[in-house]
Amino acid sequence: MPNEGNQPPPPDEFNLPFHLRTILAALWQRRRLFLIVALVAVVLGVAGGYFLGKRTYYAYTILRYVQVSGKSDVGSIMQTEMNQVKIGKNLAKVRFRLSLPATLDELNKAIEVWVQDRSNLMTIRGKWNDGKTAAAIANTMREIYLENWLQAQVTQLERLQVQAESELKNLDSQAEKLGSLIDDLKKQIADEEKQAVKGKTKRANVALRYGRLREAIAEDQARRVNRAALAQTQLEYNRARKLRERDLISPAEFEKTAAAYRRQRAATVDTRKIKEWKSELEKLSTMAAAEQTAQSPTEALLQATLMKSFDLELKRVQQNQEVMDLKNARNYVQEALDGAGSFEPGKDAGTEVKLAQQKDRHLPLHEMLARVLRAYDFDTGSFETVAKADVPVYPVKSTKKLFAIAITLFIMMLGFLAIIAREVLDPTLRSASEIPLRLKLPALGMLPLVTREHLVLPGDPSSPMVEASRVLAERLRVMIPSTDARIILTSAARGEGRTLVAAYLAGAFGRRGEKVILIDAEVRQPRRKTGLEFLCAQPDENQKGLGELLSGRVNKISDVVRETVMPGVSLIPRGRSIDAPEPLGSQAMHDVLEFCSKHAGLTIVVAPPVLPNVDAGLLARWAQALIVVVRSGHTRVAVVQRALRRLETFKVKAMGVILNGVRRPFLDQD
Repeated sequence: MPNEGNQPPPPDEFNLPFHLRTILAALWQRRRLFLIVALVAVVLGVAGGYFLGKRTYYAYTILRYVQVSGKSDVGSIMQTEMNQVKIGKNLAKVRFRLSLPATLDELNKAIEVWVQDRSNLMTIRGKWNDGKTAAAIANTMREIYLENWLQAQVTQLERLQVQAESELKNLDSQAEKLGSLIDDLKKQIADEEKQAVKGKTKRANVALRYGRLREAIAEDQARRVNRAALAQTQLEYNRARKLRERDLISPAEFEKTAAAYRRQRAATVDTRKIKEWKSELEKLSTMAAAEQTAQSPTEALLQATLMKSFDLELKRVQQNQEVMDLKNARNYVQEALDGAGSFEPGKDAGTEVKLAQQKDRHLPLHEMLARVLRAYDFDTGSFETVAKADVPVYPVKSTKKLFAIAITLFIMMLGFLAIIAREVLDPTLRSASEIPLRLKLPALGMLPLVTREHLVLPGDPSSPMVEASRVLAERLRVMIPSTDARIILTSAARGEGRTLVAAYLAGAFGRRGEKVILIDAEVRQPRRKTGLEFLCAQPDENQKGLGELLSGRVNKISDVVRETVMPGVSLIPRGRSIDAPEPLGSQAMHDVLEFCSKHAGLTIVVAPPVLPNVDAGLLARWAQALIVVVRSGHTRVAVVQRALRRLETFKVKAMGVILNGVRRPFLDQD
């Protein structure tokens, strides 16, 4: 067998385990699959971004600190109060009330509190992946903080109320003692008057009348001054109330005017007890003046005691007012804690609570606290809600788009890598360029993959199969120039297209004007009953062929040679099958080939596949060239390599490979 053309070409210029151009052509062939993978990746990315991505919403609520007096530094107070908002107990309450699936650390990060520089505004911000929850977190945090702050105010008011009630009890005890003393002095004076009547000892006393007259004048002047002052403070209070209703003055100015009015009223308006004592004192004065007797020591002591009781009663009135204010304030705040009140702007706290001296007038909770704290000169203040947190409409930031892009790119990358890996690791031969690289054999030619209608023989002279077979015939004639050449076409396994390649190749040589004899040598265990008989002009299912020649049933070779529809091409069909392969390597087979060489310039033998049996190896000893037919993208390279190793056991080396059924993207890889 000649060695011309059997040497493999030099290795690929890139020195890679695969042929790069073939891989690129294969990937181009998979472009629709790339598009499908991209579309699937986009759909999954959008779905993943929607379900896995998160949107972040911010909701803000604002508190304002109303300072009662200017003694304390507002900045330090606001910093202290700000640090009291996000304590662990408050965070736990927020999580419990909203049933949030988050740890305290996560909730702590979701809430931010800050105070504006040089201001009395405190901002609480809630952050969550939906706007409704973000607003609920901010509002709930504000409510819990104000509840704690109100509870502290209740505790403070309770302490102040206890102190005021203790002072009131002390004043009541003193008043009771003075009342007992006044009763005793009245009895003693009555006894003294009885004795004075018996003894005719009463004396006129001009000095007494003078002193009583002076005291009456002073008392009348003081009463008129107090009444005038009360009328003035009442006018100022009414004017301040109207201005406050129109929001024309600050709460501090209004509370200052109201406190001055209450103090003046307590000093001017007499209680029932004071009125009784004054009436009693006038009677005593009238009696003393009528009788013109000198004032006794007992009467002087009674007069001094009555004056002291007047002062004590004034203190009791003021202290009782203080106790009532503190009690009402505590109840007011307690009702706010129990849910009756609210810190929201525009709403009144404690709708059923009525403060003393307010005549059913309701005040906002923060104003009521400010009034009480100002009235008693406490160095503190109160909070009011400037704005509650509304549900945000748009998110501040979102990871949905980021997740969608990341998932899309990840799935697309996996899909593309899988396609590329599939093509790079493809175990089959797809182009002629891969044959030298993977089989170390030359590629003799390629036949394209065509539709079934283009496979009809002898075929259209302009069809791709006919043109490719012409190129293959020219190449083989250059490599095998002898006029009695014998070529064996085989394959590693069945289904590679040996019969088709042999028919088109014989037709190409016949069109060149050469005499070609086709031999169908698959006479043992054929897969189909008929082989190349379809090429005959008049097919006969019972015609004799190679099987009869090898078995001795027919002795004359010319009796089994049939003409085909292709010009210049004759056929020796397979005929009757034989049981053993040995006849293929016998003298009878040699005689058949010698006959063909004498009557034709080229003999093409279609041998059985290499791997199922030894037939191809036996036939190869009589041929000049053995060519392996491989179907593109069908047979694994490992199978072809195994077939080549089996041929080497017969001391036969393949001349090259014909690639059959090549797809269009690989046709230019020659």
